[in-house]
Amino acid sequence: RFIWAGPISDGLRVVKLVKGGHYGYADSEGNIVIAPSFTSASDFSEGLANVKKDGTGYFIDREGKTVIAEGRDFRLGFREGMTLLRHKPFLGGEKIGYADREGKIAVKPVYDFGWDFSEGLAAVRKGEFSSGRWGFIDKQGNAVTDFTFRDADSFSEGLAAVKTADGRYGYIDRTGKMVIEPRFDSA
Repeated sequence: RFIWAGPISDGLRVVKLVKGGHYGYADSEGNIVIAPSFTSASDFSEGLANVKKDGTGYFIDREGKTVIAEGRDFRLGFREGMTLLRHKPFLGGEKIGYADREGKIAVKPVYDFGWDFSEGLAAVRKGEFSSGRWGFIDKQGNAVTDFTFRDADSFSEGLAAVKTADGRYGYIDRTGKMVIEPRFDSA
């Protein structure tokens, strides 16, 4: 019946049917709850799931109703009420920003890469992978730190690992203050 079934998330799991190869959602007993009609589907996160049908991405609720139908290219699910938004300008590379639970752009897509929000902040990169610099923004898109880090992780328990210009990792607090000096080769 299913050729693939994902883990349970928010009470439902993504399933892919043998016949037709479309994705839908089943409960913990394996009963189809949302009909398999999607070409791709993500796990539920904060009550919403990102699905794609006929080349258009949108979010549905746990009843399968379309909640955000903007047709934007969203990435995965929600974290702290925000989701990554991918934008492909006519000329130039892909940019990312963030949208809120209503699908409104909360942070314009001007960054080259970013992580989910954690503890109210997101690590985002300006520039290419090897030469770009990381910093942290709030949910309005305001820079909370300078963009000086070679790498950055999400916040956890008030701290985030960052890689400094000398290639060492240290930890900053939510204000950007280095609280554990850079002395680690990895983090």
